[in-house]
Amino acid sequence: MAGWKGIPHKVEVYNYGDFDGPIALTGKKQLPVLEYKTPAGETKYMPESLDIIKYLEGATSPLNPTQPTGEVREDLKAWIKQARPQLVGLVRGAILKMPVKDWEKPEDIIYAVNKYTTRFGFNYTEEDKKRAEHVTALEGHLRDLDSLLHSDKAVNAHGRSFDDIVLIPILRSLTSVKGVQWPEKVQRYVEQGCADAGVQTYSRHAV
Repeated sequence: MAGWKGIPHKVEVYNYGDFDGPIALTGKKQLPVLEYKTPAGETKYMPESLDIIKYLEGATSPLNPTQPTGEVREDLKAWIKQARPQLVGLVRGAILKMPVKDWEKPEDIIYAVNKYTTRFGFNYTEEDKKRAEHVTALEGHLRDLDSLLHSDKAVNAHGRSFDDIVLIPILRSLTSVKGVQWPEKVQRYVEQGCADAGVQTYSRHAV
């Protein structure tokens, strides 16, 4: 979002298994965190993605005043819910193999695997066995998504909005999965959205 709005910023990435860094900011292991200065010059730290988005919207002109921040189109919410089993089943294992700082150290991967295995009951081995099944089903979901996008620039006719803030990160994570056939419009949508935000997709490293 900051990239879309042209807000100058610097991104600091922490290893996924790093406790000390995030805790030093807010007292909890949680990210993202926005570091900013008050008009009086005091440094503040704000956690929670939605709070950060609302703050940036309030500090600058709204991304799109026709759609309140925090509200997602109902058909898009339904799509995310329907596609979630395949998205999670495919992405959760693939994303750990991306060459980014999040997974730079063995302990980062161990922490992630233990977290999702013990807390959410995710079975990496079983989900990997379902890969072909997941890919087939997900390609159907992506074709459905094609019809929900107004264009390869934005979900809605009025331009980028909170819907895009929600959807682009989901699709970006999916680019870590090799062998998925993307509808042309959906592929252009995620690639352009990431490029305009100043981040890369994972496509060249997909597994």
